[in-house]
Amino acid sequence: MQQNEHETPNLRPMRAEDIDRVLEIIYDHDEDDAATAEYTYRESGLTDKFVLVHEDDILGTTGFNAVEDTDRTYWLSWTYLDDDYQGKGYGRLMMEGLFDILQARSARKIFLTTSDYQDEEDGDIYESARAFYVALGFVEELRHKDFYAPGETMIYYGYRFPGLAEAEPVSEAEQAEEKELGEDEEPLIPGALITGISEIPETKDAYGLEWRYTQDGTYFDAAMIEKVLAKAREWNARTLFASFPSDLEAIEALLGPKGFKQHGRLVDFFEDGIDDCHWRFDFQSAPNGGAAKGKPHHGGNKKRRGKGGRR
Repeated sequence: MQQNEHETPNLRPMRAEDIDRVLEIIYDHDEDDAATAEYTYRESGLTDKFVLVHEDDILGTTGFNAVEDTDRTYWLSWTYLDDDYQGKGYGRLMMEGLFDILQARSARKIFLTTSDYQDEEDGDIYESARAFYVALGFVEELRHKDFYAPGETMIYYGYRFPGLAEAEPVSEAEQAEEKELGEDEEPLIPGALITGISEIPETKDAYGLEWRYTQDGTYFDAAMIEKVLAKAREWNARTLFASFPSDLEAIEALLGPKGFKQHGRLVDFFEDGIDDCHWRFDFQSAPNGGAAKGKPHHGGNKKRRGKGGRR
C-alpha cells in the first residue's frame, strides 16, 4: 500500500482480526517465535499487545508482559516490523508509543532478550536489532554463552524509565508503627523449594530449574539438588539454568558447592535493590557430565533472519 507521508502511523491495541497479519510479519523473521506467538495470542488473549497501523495496513507489532511479584517490571513481547517499512523510523515510532503506554502505568523497568545468532549467509543477523535497542536507551545487563545452542548466546537488555521518584526512606517512627501493627502476626521469612526442571523452548538441550517461594525460611537441600542434576543428566541436558532473587541469601551456599556458577544478574529486577541472580551448571565441564540416555529434543530447525525482543 502506498503510504501518505503526511499521515503518521499510530499504535493501537491488537485485535483478534489482526492475528493472521501479525503472524505473517513475525514468521518472516522467526518461525519459532511465530508458532509461540500464535499459541499465546489464541490461548491467553491479546492483553497489552499492540500493532502499528497506517489506515488499514499493519506495519508492525509489539507489546509487553507484566512480571508477577515485582515492582512494575515488564518483559518486552514479540516486537517486529514488516521488512518493507524498516529503516524509515517506524520502529522507533512504535517503541516510543509503547514507552508512552508503559510510563502512563508508572512502569519502572522493562527487559528483553535477543541473541548473537550467526547465519551462514548473512552473518550476525541480530546486530542491527541490538544496536536499535541500545539507541533507545536499553543497557546490556547479562550474557548467557551457548544458551540456545553451542555458539549462540542469549543477551539480556534492561531499560529503566526516567523520571521515577526515588522511594522515601522509612522514618524511625514509621518503622516503630509497622512493628507495633505486626506484633501479633507471624513474621514471613522467605525461602525456596525446588519443584522440578523443564526444557527451555527454542534451545538445544538447555533446561531451567523450577522453584517456589516458602514463607517459613525453608530451603531445598543438597539431596534435592543432586536429584534434579541426576534427572537433567538422564535427559541429556547440556546446561541447567537457574535464577533467584538476590535477597534469598542462602542460595549461594546451596548451589555453589554443587558446581553451579553464578553468571551475572539483572539489576533491580524485582524492585530497586533486589536483583535477579542467574546461575548455570554446565554438564560437559562438570564431573560425570555426560549422560547415556536422552530425552527427545522438542526444538526444530530454525529459519531466523531478524529479531525483536523475545518473551
